[in-house]
Amino acid sequence: MGLKLVVILVVLGLFAAAIVAIHRANRPSPQRLPAAPPPEGPSLDEQIAGLARAGLHLSPGVTRADIIDFGPEETYRGDPWRLLLLTYSIPVDRPPHPPFCPRACLLQTDGFDSLQDYAEAVAELSRVAEVPCEVTVSDDLHLRFAETDLNLAPRIGTGQIDRDILRMILTALTDRMPGDSGLFALDNFPQIAVFHLEKAGFDRIDTLAPDLLSADPLH
Repeated sequence: MGLKLVVILVVLGLFAAAIVAIHRANRPSPQRLPAAPPPEGPSLDEQIAGLARAGLHLSPGVTRADIIDFGPEETYRGDPWRLLLLTYSIPVDRPPHPPFCPRACLLQTDGFDSLQDYAEAVAELSRVAEVPCEVTVSDDLHLRFAETDLNLAPRIGTGQIDRDILRMILTALTDRMPGDSGLFALDNFPQIAVFHLEKAGFDRIDTLAPDLLSADPLH
């Protein structure tokens, strides 16, 4: 009798364990909460307004639509400030191809194979700095300001800009800019985007996007 009771209890125990296992198997698993979406960057309009407050305005006749034609708004939200600053440094892709921002230009530093390449870069930097500079090319590169004439002789043929010569050009222009204005840069190797900003404008952008711009374009 005792043996039968043990057998019955064992059978009942196995039956109960099977019921529990079936119940657990059929119980719905807890739903995994979806991952929180990444925070969105400031809108394109907010970025345009922020750069305007820093002193970087769109050229006359250039509109938000030109920026959207260059790239959808979502890309500017995904890479805020940097992408818009790079866009500001290039010409608009429609005649007469004005710059997006008159206080910005883009240097392609791996495309310097002749003195004429330097002359074109100086002309763009002079425009951005708003410092009149006459550029002439003979056997050398001459920069003529109102009060001085600089004779530069870049090393050419490597395809890379001579950074010492570029530093001399930038220094010559910055020294002639009024007040606390200066040339600030965004490194997008092998490109350098250069911007004309007052110190307060640079500080404003540095608050919005720390360390994005440098006070030394060749740091």
